[in-house]
Amino acid sequence: PRPPPPPPSLLATPLDFRAPPCYAYLPPWMFRALRLRPGDVLLAGLRGEVPAGGKVALRPLSYPRELAESEPLDGVPIGDGRDFVKVGSPQAVLETELKHYSTLSSPSLISLVYNGKRYYFEVAETRDAKGRKVDGVKVQDCDVQVEFLKCKLVK
Repeated sequence: PRPPPPPPSLLATPLDFRAPPCYAYLPPWMFRALRLRPGDVLLAGLRGEVPAGGKVALRPLSYPRELAESEPLDGVPIGDGRDFVKVGSPQAVLETELKHYSTLSSPSLISLVYNGKRYYFEVAETRDAKGRKVDGVKVQDCDVQVEFLKCKLVK
């Protein structure tokens, strides 16, 4: 069993400008999504304005037990996406956790830690504030609606 391949690209917006020239500080979720290690070389490009998010469709992922129980990332075991959707208010938890992301790209993979387990979600679709399907949206300081899709079993 293997985790899904990294996305071909991700969108990000700067949170601060304290990195030295030719360096970028990336958040931990981006390191995990791109499977980077400190010191890796990354090709980055500039893009115009990232549109404000209106809606994102997230698909919880369920990993086989042998993968979920092997080598937890940061010492946090992998949770089953089927269990996350049974949380009292999964929508509210996700909307709170999305504040840790400045942007979301589609397709990509994000994770969050809840009740001592790390849950993974595929960002299946992103729509801007006008409802248009786009490859990425800004979610920080935006009122983004979250839609849950059927859980996907990762083999």
